[in-house]
Amino acid sequence: MSYDYYMDPEAVEQMIQAFTDTSNRLQQMMSVLNDINGSLEGSALQGRGGNALVMAFADGLLPSINALDQRTQDTINELRQAIEDHNEGTQFIRGRFSG
Repeated sequence: MSYDYYMDPEAVEQMIQAFTDTSNRLQQMMSVLNDINGSLEGSALQGRGGNALVMAFADGLLPSINALDQRTQDTINELRQAIEDHNEGTQFIRGRFSG
């Protein structure tokens, strides 16, 4: 069984850039939320309600955003590897028929 395979490296590069932009935004969001969380810890928002909000950021939202950013980084690495593999395969095929 044969498979047709085509990759548009420019489109993949655009995808990498989009995922990189997303990762940067997620990291900025985590930084802002960490700042907000730090401000909340010492604010007038005290007691169970204040603690619950701080814990929601620290134990829920921030780890979820971090996990999403890690998956984004994994995707970037996989796309870069796909381009590298594609380029190596192209060079191999060219070498086989250039001769």
